[in-house]
Amino acid sequence: MKTSKSLTYFLLAIAGLIGGGGLLIFMVFLFRGSFNIVDLGMSNIQVLAFDVFLCLFFFAQHSLMARKPFRLWLKSFLPAPYYGGFYGVASGIAVLVLVIFWQEAPLTLFSIQGFIRVLFRGIFV
Repeated sequence: MKTSKSLTYFLLAIAGLIGGGGLLIFMVFLFRGSFNIVDLGMSNIQVLAFDVFLCLFFFAQHSLMARKPFRLWLKSFLPAPYYGGFYGVASGIAVLVLVIFWQEAPLTLFSIQGFIRVLFRGIFV
């Protein structure tokens, strides 16, 4: 398949916007915590199960798309030079879904405050 310059630049811009933007929003999410964008009104157990599902969705997307069989399958639809941009867009969408639908559990098992909290949050970002 022949690659088009305009398609290449378009995919690069979309990958930068969605993939890079998703990464930036995810870093803020890790530092700040849930944005509480969508409240699904779930119980504690339902919240934990749903958040586990969101994590598994994100991990599965990353793992599946990184595998050689998936890349070989994708080559029949998309030229190889576009794969990185496509992966960036798909990863950005997956992380945005995670951040938007993440449900904050009202139960806190352990919490640190003050400077130590900021330090630990910074380490994980």
